[in-house]
Amino acid sequence: MYSVLFFLIGTFGYIFSILKKHSDTLYFKKIFTLIGLPALFFIGWFACESRGERADVFFREDLKRIGVSIAQTLDPDDIESLSFTGADYGDPSYERISKLLRAYKKLHPKIAGIYTIMCRRSTLVFGPESYLPTSPMASLPGTTYEKPDTDIWKVIDDGKPIVKLIKDEYG
Repeated sequence: MYSVLFFLIGTFGYIFSILKKHSDTLYFKKIFTLIGLPALFFIGWFACESRGERADVFFREDLKRIGVSIAQTLDPDDIESLSFTGADYGDPSYERISKLLRAYKKLHPKIAGIYTIMCRRSTLVFGPESYLPTSPMASLPGTTYEKPDTDIWKVIDDGKPIVKLIKDEYG
């Protein structure tokens, strides 16, 4: 990609040097205005667009890596001891997982929140999360996830992480 960009800049520079010989005429200014400025605009646009796409891919891969590392950090015994109901609130395993999720949230401030869900009788319910109980975003354990995105079900079925923006009842 950079080779294309350098080629275009080099070609533009070469044409510019040839046309500069005719700078005593108005011809040079017209050619530069008609060809040079639009070319410069499109080169800049192309560079910004490709940089934005690379930044997006890097951001998504970083979020996926963070999500997988959080899942690997959780103790399976703690998770299995939870019922994902209101009875979990105050349970030592629930508190341990919530504290761990809050610590990850502090390490990664670009993440709005981290929550856990479980499929119980074809319904998704919330468990421990990084939100403090006083937060308006907090859900009590066992709260039903009313309108989950279809990709959340895909993650539950095949266990492969997905990073994408979703729209649900929480925003």
